[in-house]
Amino acid sequence: MRTIRQVLVMIPIILALPPLATLVCSCSSRPTEDNRTPVQLAYRLMWDPADPDLPSWQTLGRWPQDLIAGRAGELFLSDEQNARVIHFTTDGELIGIIGREGSGPGEFSNPVDLAYDLRRDRLWVGERVRSKITRFTRQGDRFEYLDSFQARALMIDRSPALLTAPEEDCYWTNGWFFGSDEVENSLIQLIRTDGEIVRAVGDPWEPEWVSRGMISRINQCEIVRMGDDRIALVWTFQPKVQIYSVDGTLQIERLFDTPEIMRPGPGPVERDGREVYYTWFSCAGYHAGTGLLYAGFPVIGEERVDFYALDPATLLIINWYQLEIPEREEEGPWPSRLVVERDGSSVRFYCIEMFNSGVLIIELE
Repeated sequence: MRTIRQVLVMIPIILALPPLATLVCSCSSRPTEDNRTPVQLAYRLMWDPADPDLPSWQTLGRWPQDLIAGRAGELFLSDEQNARVIHFTTDGELIGIIGREGSGPGEFSNPVDLAYDLRRDRLWVGERVRSKITRFTRQGDRFEYLDSFQARALMIDRSPALLTAPEEDCYWTNGWFFGSDEVENSLIQLIRTDGEIVRAVGDPWEPEWVSRGMISRINQCEIVRMGDDRIALVWTFQPKVQIYSVDGTLQIERLFDTPEIMRPGPGPVERDGREVYYTWFSCAGYHAGTGLLYAGFPVIGEERVDFYALDPATLLIINWYQLEIPEREEEGPWPSRLVVERDGSSVRFYCIEMFNSGVLIIELE
């Protein structure tokens, strides 16, 4: 009897061993240091902006502002100068045009920022000057006007960042907030559609070389939602990444040690016989399938973009990708925004190429 009783006692312990072993393997497989071996990437354009036979929907105004994912295999792009949002597939096929120029329901003056609420199949469109947010609800492949409201923040002279929250009537933004001082305007705020501020996160950067009136302008960042419980902030003018829980608790942050050219400064400097601005225009994305946070840091004048695939738990660099882009204009290439898509084992980036008004496709593996 004692032997049978001992065996019965041991059964739960034995059954628990495989998950425990898996847990140990998972913990031991976490990176302990950065991967500092860069992998060279290549890009292609989804369409050639110089093609005289482009269909009208692919003829974008200068500096398209935002690119986001919708359902699997779908993208949305805000074409500010043409006062419209373009809905198309990741293969470059048009699905539909949303909005037009005007002041009526569902019309825009300058749509710049986009967010997609997958849970409710709604598209959010933020306007820069009128400081208005318009929401559309999905009906098949069409989007119908739902409502609009005055935004608490004015999205102007800032890298716009609009992100829906799990709550139906809340959104995250880093716009310029009416009635707030420069430091308050450097925070990322969760706001209700009625204008009430729920909470703020972020750690404003106040370098000595920046005047008080410029603090909010250098504290631009990309906001990335990582599931329903976390957001990542990838800052633009300093090489910093932060991850917060949605209740405002800072979970982890890292200031990256980058090459000199990728450090910000108060103005242009001489480099190889020409003036170069030490500036950033970050782009970031998260993909639940890979479980990685992706951050891209282009530098004006260098024609190179460094993309980091980061472990969200440690912010260590899992993969380091470098993208060389031929200079086409005096300012150099300026990829912005980042959508991460996965097709089987292949990971693909989609970015806006702002100066040349196109969409870049970058294959990772």
